[in-house]
Amino acid sequence: MITIITASMITNITIITITRISRMRSISRIFLVMMVVLLAGAAHADAPADMNEWCPIMPDERAKPQYYADYEGARIYSCCGRCRGRFERNPEGFPEALALAQARAEATPHEHVHDETHNAHEPHAVHDHHDYDHGVEHPLLNWLGKHHPFVVHFPIAFLLVAAGVELVRMRRDRPSLADIARFCLWIGAVSAVIATVLGWFFGGFRIVDDDWVMTAHRWIGTAVALSALVTLFFCERQDARGTAYRAGLFVTALLIGAAGFLGGSLIYGIDHLMW
Repeated sequence: MITIITASMITNITIITITRISRMRSISRIFLVMMVVLLAGAAHADAPADMNEWCPIMPDERAKPQYYADYEGARIYSCCGRCRGRFERNPEGFPEALALAQARAEATPHEHVHDETHNAHEPHAVHDHHDYDHGVEHPLLNWLGKHHPFVVHFPIAFLLVAAGVELVRMRRDRPSLADIARFCLWIGAVSAVIATVLGWFFGGFRIVDDDWVMTAHRWIGTAVALSALVTLFFCERQDARGTAYRAGLFVTALLIGAAGFLGGSLIYGIDHLMW
């Protein structure tokens, strides 16, 4: 839910702001737009009152409210979907999490911590895409890699908006539309490179992962950044009117869709879009 709201806010604010200043000639205006978008993407979920502060699977990581698992009447929060999946598949393998669950169950012996059934979260218990390790060993690079899930919203929003504007421009070729598409492409390409680098920090430097979904997500995400840079080259070289530019933009949009689907599969399972 946070991801959907953040991406929606970024897209809407981008369209409204760029429409008002369609022909940007001042770098200060560009920085102003970027600051507005950054503030829009800074939303965080409110933590439940009974939430454990640290992840029992990876004790050096803070728990997050959207990643939880119910075990024998106790709700255990983890730092990410991967840790949640590991715990759900093999609770006995994580004694710290079991001890936390037991302590909570003893604290409320006559009622569950939450009344919701676990049926809504069954997909998390059946997929097997959470067993790879977090990031690289270097503390700074590992910390930077944790920003990948946040930064990745920027290329998704800006590059998809650029492709959408270009579709409209194919029917109604106006200079303002060309300016909007070019602006979004610039921000999207730069942020795609940053998100890709952070993604490699987040997932570790390896060519092939044990999980094929992770491998596919890694390389398709890298292809998004490369495709965006190539498209940007054609945009500047052909003044945003060439066939190669438009083809590159639409291919980039398709790659974003594939990378986003696989990214969701890493957390929610490959069947997360099943009806």
